[in-house]
Amino acid sequence: MPSIRSALFFAATAFAALVSAAPIASGPLDLITGDATNAIGGGAAANHNIHNVNLQGVPVAKRQTEVPQLSNIVAGLTGSGLTDSVITPAIVNPTKTRRDDEVQTLPQVLVSVEAKLNDVAGKLHDATAGKSEVDTQILVDVIAEVQAILCGALDAVKLLVGHPIEFILTLDGKVLALVDVCKLLLTVISIVCVILSCVFKVVASASINVVAPLVTGLSAVLCDLLHCIFELVPGLVTALDPFLGPVISILVTLKLDVVVQALHGKF
Repeated sequence: MPSIRSALFFAATAFAALVSAAPIASGPLDLITGDATNAIGGGAAANHNIHNVNLQGVPVAKRQTEVPQLSNIVAGLTGSGLTDSVITPAIVNPTKTRRDDEVQTLPQVLVSVEAKLNDVAGKLHDATAGKSEVDTQILVDVIAEVQAILCGALDAVKLLVGHPIEFILTLDGKVLALVDVCKLLLTVISIVCVILSCVFKVVASASINVVAPLVTGLSAVLCDLLHCIFELVPGLVTALDPFLGPVISILVTLKLDVVVQALHGKF
C-alpha cells in the first residue's frame, strides 16, 4: 500500500492538472480516498459524523479577532475531567527575522508550507496506521505543528507587503498566473483537510472536546493567512472561486464554516 506521503504527492500533482484544465468536478481528496464524502465518512455532511465521531454538539468555528494560544486552550481544558493527564502541545516558534534579500515570494511560501504539511501528514499516518484511536497527546501535537506552520507562513507573507506584484508572484524566475497560485493555495488547504480528517478519524469520543477548540484556533490562523494573501494579490478571490466546490464540502463537514467564508473573501 502506498504511503500517505506518496498519495499526497500524487494528489497535489493530479489536482494541479485538473485545475489547469477546467473547473474541477472532483476534489483533491477524491484522488486519495475515492470521493469527497467518503474521505470523511459516508453521509457525514448530512449527520455531522466524521468516522463515527458525532460533531453535532461541537460549536461551529467562528472568526476571532485574536487567535487563542494552544497552550492557553489546553491549560483551560486540563483538570476539567476531559483528560487524565496534562496535554502540552509541542509548539515551535516559526518566526524568523529575514533580511530584505531573503524575503520569500508567495509561491515559495506556499511550496514550503506544502512540503512541511506533507511531512506532518506522513508522521500522522505512521502514528495512526491500523489504529481506531490514538493517544490524544499525539493529535494535540499534530494540530499544534500544523498551526505553527501556518503561523510561519503568515509571518512570511506579511513581509511581502509593499513589494511589487511581479516579485510577490515569482517562482523560479517566472511570474505565475493567478490560476497557478490557486493550485498552490488549494493544495495547501486540501492537505490541511486530509490531516484534520485523519485526526477526527482516530480521536477518542471522550477527547473530542479537547481537540475541537484546538482545531478552531488552527482555523483562525488559516483565515488570517487567507486574508493576508487576498489583500496582497488583487483578483485572487475571484480566480479561486470556480475551484472551491469540493474543498468547501469538506470544510463544511469539518464544521470549519469560518474558513469557507474566508475563501469567499468574507472576513
